[in-house]
Amino acid sequence: MTAVSARPVLFSYNDHLQCHRIRLVLAEKDISHDLVVIHEDEDKPEDLAHLNPYNTVPFLVDREVRLFAPAVIIAYLDERFGNAPLYAQQAQQRAQQRQNLWQIEHDWFGNAERILLHPDTLNHDQASQARLALAKTFTQLAAVFNEQPFFLSSQFSVLDCTLIPLLWRFDKLGLDLPAHKLAPIAQYLANMLKRDSVQKSLTATERFNTPKILLNTAKLATNTRKSYY
Repeated sequence: MTAVSARPVLFSYNDHLQCHRIRLVLAEKDISHDLVVIHEDEDKPEDLAHLNPYNTVPFLVDREVRLFAPAVIIAYLDERFGNAPLYAQQAQQRAQQRQNLWQIEHDWFGNAERILLHPDTLNHDQASQARLALAKTFTQLAAVFNEQPFFLSSQFSVLDCTLIPLLWRFDKLGLDLPAHKLAPIAQYLANMLKRDSVQKSLTATERFNTPKILLNTAKLATNTRKSYY
């Protein structure tokens, strides 16, 4: 039974924004774990309802620890497994990271999740507004992706673990950006894809849905960005 596993157990949907974040953290930190993959059109395992009163996914079990909030899961894994830290060591830098993370989770993910809702529950007006807001955000911040090898940092961090799953769903989000604004974002994602952890984090379903911006990176790039990977 998964509840008594000696290793962390992650319950994860096969194609899901928040679940992808957790899988990427596990891969980046090279944490040995068991993965319970759930298809959203299938019934959830009985174990999940027994362990998690909210019966939600993602959900992490690590012996007596049971966590259902994605940000809490990530922070726990980073503290529990000290290798390849994803948060800055200095207090000021770490506080800034957490504030940036809060903004991405509440604003960017909030809009993305309104767009990615199941068709049965999708509000088209809200999704349209969210799509415009998210496209505006990426248009305004496009140049930031050229400033450092990773997002707002010289090192791979929790921000990258959060942003990569969002950008991987660029096609599903239906964002319309000018080519010169899309180019640095596409190049960033192409560079991130060279990391083994990013490759390992993808399920077969997610890999099948590779965003088209990766296929057109060379055409989009008006200014060539150095590859750090």
